[in-house]
Amino acid sequence: MINFLRRSSVYIIAIVVVMVGLLLLQIFSSGESDKKKVSNYGLWENYKVENLNIEGTDYKVVVADTPQNREKGLMFVRDRTEEFDGMVFRFQDQETRNFWNKNTFVDLKLYWMLDGEAIGTSDLPSIERSQDIVTVFSPGPADTVVEIIQ
Repeated sequence: MINFLRRSSVYIIAIVVVMVGLLLLQIFSSGESDKKKVSNYGLWENYKVENLNIEGTDYKVVVADTPQNREKGLMFVRDRTEEFDGMVFRFQDQETRNFWNKNTFVDLKLYWMLDGEAIGTSDLPSIERSQDIVTVFSPGPADTVVEIIQ
């Protein structure tokens, strides 16, 4: 009986040590950089994050800076995250842009921008809300589009 109690005590102590270690790891890893936080979100691994001020409002946005990232956009996102407010798309040229809601499960507000200034906005409903693909167009040539999750 004494050997059983000793073994049980050793197991209990080992479990407590592991649990305390995991708790300390979680506490001390919470101060990571913005890029690491976005990487932990899963869908946004290897994306950069920027702070943008648009019409007096500060936003934290993920940067779609590769063709694959631009194509994916905010597709498959299901809810607003504390880690960022949306996504920014920058283009090398200035032309009329269009965005659609295919596989987009959150409502978006789009800011159409030219040379750092907003030239218009559009609301883009989620595919679930619209029940059909909706396409919105910039009011004129734009070199940047910002999607903000509503």
